[in-house]
Amino acid sequence: MDGISLDRIHVECGLLFEQILEISLEACVSEHASLRVKAVLPQLDENEVRKLDDRELILKYRDDENETVLFAGFVTGYQLAVETDFSSIDITCTSASIRFDQERRCRSFQDTSQTYGQILRNMSGKDLSIITVKGNDTKAKCPFIQYKETDWEIMRRIAGALHTVVIPNIVSVHPQAAVGIIDGKKYRPEQTDTYRMSIHFDEYSLQIKSQ
Repeated sequence: MDGISLDRIHVECGLLFEQILEISLEACVSEHASLRVKAVLPQLDENEVRKLDDRELILKYRDDENETVLFAGFVTGYQLAVETDFSSIDITCTSASIRFDQERRCRSFQDTSQTYGQILRNMSGKDLSIITVKGNDTKAKCPFIQYKETDWEIMRRIAGALHTVVIPNIVSVHPQAAVGIIDGKKYRPEQTDTYRMSIHFDEYSLQIKSQ
């Protein structure tokens, strides 16, 4: 199978990369997605590197006709390595859903006629968007208390009561998550081979080999 050139992968974070060396993306239900990007810098600008903290980062794949966002979130850490001939940076990021998980709140929802969906919509606002796929018709039946918990922890607790999961939006820098699984397109793989992906630094290309 032909290699896929890494020049189709683009990272937007305010830094210019000479070459992307490594990309690792992990996304699980009821967890914030995480991304790691390791790249070579054409020149070292420490002032720009210092601005990376909590900066938006968007990972895109571009072909001849389309552009697809693979990940969007915020920088949570980085390591800079300075060698004799070049500098490289190792950046870690978290999906925008981390914004739900940064402030502990104390509040109560006393109306026992409210549904879980109504409680979640009351928690949602201009800056934090919650989609209720499940729970719109299920009443809480008792006062619902949020005591020194983040909104993310409450969403997971409600999802547990509804026997479902929380799905973070990992392709937008606007914090958004769904309680319940949103119906989407279903894909059937054409073949069931297992593949291994590796980077050959001498060619700076991504090789996909069938095992």
